[in-house]
Amino acid sequence: MGKKAQAPVQKNESLTVTFEDLTHEGAGVAKINGYPLFVPNALPGEEAEIKVVKAGKAFGFGKLMNRLTTSEHRIEPPCPIYDRCGGCQLQHLSEAAQNDLKRQQIVNALHKYMATVQFKYIRRSRWTSRGAIETKHKYPSPRIVTAN
Repeated sequence: MGKKAQAPVQKNESLTVTFEDLTHEGAGVAKINGYPLFVPNALPGEEAEIKVVKAGKAFGFGKLMNRLTTSEHRIEPPCPIYDRCGGCQLQHLSEAAQNDLKRQQIVNALHKYMATVQFKYIRRSRWTSRGAIETKHKYPSPRIVTAN
């Protein structure tokens, strides 16, 4: 039988990483030799010291210990309980960057089913719980509603 694949990081290991991307849940994504680590409250372009809290075969999770650089898109979350609640994972990301992220996530999701995707994102207000997009595609439903 083959040898079990082992993660390139270990639980409780401290690392300095640079974040490359965000998940749909708002966690920063850093990669160690192609192995993704998901870390809440981190933004692409930021460098930070993290602690690995879980190391699985294909991916791991970390905790932000010290942010060494700050993204130009980081803002002060307007909600006073943002860091304790967990209901709005992207309040530390500027509105323009949130819209870009959400647009790209929609394109990535819909691209599996359509050759081209064109849409306009409609945001009624910064703090509404829902936004809408209008799409142009060959399927009968022209409107898709997505949570912010």
